[in-house]
Amino acid sequence: MSPPEDLFQNILSSLSDGILLVSEDLNILKGNLAVEEMFRRSHEFFEGRPVSEFFPDQPQICDKISQTIQTGTSYHDIDCRGVRSNEKTFPARLNLSPYTNSTGKIMGAVLLIKDSSLLRELEETSRQSDYLFTIGELALGMVHEIRNPLGGIRASAQLLRQELTDPEQREYLEVVISEVDRI
Repeated sequence: MSPPEDLFQNILSSLSDGILLVSEDLNILKGNLAVEEMFRRSHEFFEGRPVSEFFPDQPQICDKISQTIQTGTSYHDIDCRGVRSNEKTFPARLNLSPYTNSTGKIMGAVLLIKDSSLLRELEETSRQSDYLFTIGELALGMVHEIRNPLGGIRASAQLLRQELTDPEQREYLEVVISEVDRI
């Protein structure tokens, strides 16, 4: 490799987002190290395979790649699902751009792939936290609504206890007061 090619190879290898170079017939020509890690496959496995194998049951992805190659249109933030070597899917976001030869002829598409797994996990954790916060607020409101009448019951029982002379009746009111205090 020449020095500029080495530089480009080093840059592509150092990116944390996946890069796939796709031909006009929608086969993968090259991929960077991040793609290998993302899909858990070697670069030899990618080369020459249809891009649809890595985004199965999503014909809209291949349609957008074809449109990019035919018209030169770029697309950003396309949500999709990639498939890892263990057949598990992961959420991803694609950016598509055409690539050209030295004369300006479109030769294929460049796919920038961002693994959205961590983002989705954070969103789910945030939703769960919001839900728990809402439940907590509801519980606090219920406690407040229960304790207010109990305070009135306790005050009334104390006043009534002072008026009663029968020790047995006073004992019953002591039970009411202690139970209100327990709640």
